[in-house]
Amino acid sequence: MVLIPSYNHVGVSAITVGAIASFLAITAAVLRVWARRITGSSLDSSDWTCFAGLVVSLTLFGSTINTVVQGLGLNINELSPKQIVEFSKGLLVGNFTWTASNTLVRISIILLYIRIFPNRKFYMICWIFIAENIVCWVANYIALFAICRPFAYNWDKTIPHGYCADQQRLFVWTGVQNLIHDIFTTIMPMPMLWGLKMPWARKISIMLMFAMGGGICVLTMIRTIETAKKAALLNVTGEFASVGILSILEPLLGVVNASLPLLRPVFLRLKECMGFPENSQVTKDSHPGYIQSIGSRRMRVKLNDPFPLDTIASVRGQSSNEPRSELVSDGESVKNLIMETRPTD
Repeated sequence: MVLIPSYNHVGVSAITVGAIASFLAITAAVLRVWARRITGSSLDSSDWTCFAGLVVSLTLFGSTINTVVQGLGLNINELSPKQIVEFSKGLLVGNFTWTASNTLVRISIILLYIRIFPNRKFYMICWIFIAENIVCWVANYIALFAICRPFAYNWDKTIPHGYCADQQRLFVWTGVQNLIHDIFTTIMPMPMLWGLKMPWARKISIMLMFAMGGGICVLTMIRTIETAKKAALLNVTGEFASVGILSILEPLLGVVNASLPLLRPVFLRLKECMGFPENSQVTKDSHPGYIQSIGSRRMRVKLNDPFPLDTIASVRGQSSNEPRSELVSDGESVKNLIMETRPTD
């Protein structure tokens, strides 16, 4: 028995795109762990939330494969009642995992910001934004549970007196909400990056690296527009195939984007393995140097930096605690200094 008809080109494309994005996300996660080992750093909360987001994203991809088997990409009139029921269940699972995966990846990025920029005001904004993301996550789950009564009416439309509220409006709203969150996540570090004391070329290159989240924003915007364009959910298997593809790409490429700022030690190590000369070594035994923090004059302190930069690139931090550094990008990153404690002033 053929699980996916050969003429279901859209469904095959969804699986192909998802497989490629999954490979990139898994590779980025593995390289992220390798980068931590190279710099002698332990995994932190930003890593674990990123890995959790990856697991949920792969679950989303698995759910998408099931929906393709059940008829995603085909006209709903070509499906059997059993296929429609199984497709509806897969669609529901996809909505839950899409919300969770995007939120976890976004929280991972924000936690990385907190580690890189230990600035009190920025720190508070980040935690408030994390809390807001969690609240929206829970609210979306409540809406998904309550949109159809009884709950089984999501997939079984034969239940007497069952009904669903406007599901399309809910899908559009969650898309808009996700887009706003992604845009805010992308622009959050830009004022901090703009204040870095380093050559303009390096500063712009770092800002562009962090702005790569803009690509995720574009995907989210297209997905939201595609969802809003559908007048009704009468032919959900045929009309929402493009939405399904974009839904896979968002969290999986988000994992890649969340890992990129940490991967420079890996690239330097690979250059060494290939015989290319490198002026600096990404090891735990680098010669100590000093780095000056950004902030008011009374708060600027000279901190011991085991991984000295070619330029001054740092953020505000407390001087009363011994810092721990990890090399993110050897003179071209945001900074190498990560504080063990949080600012209190």
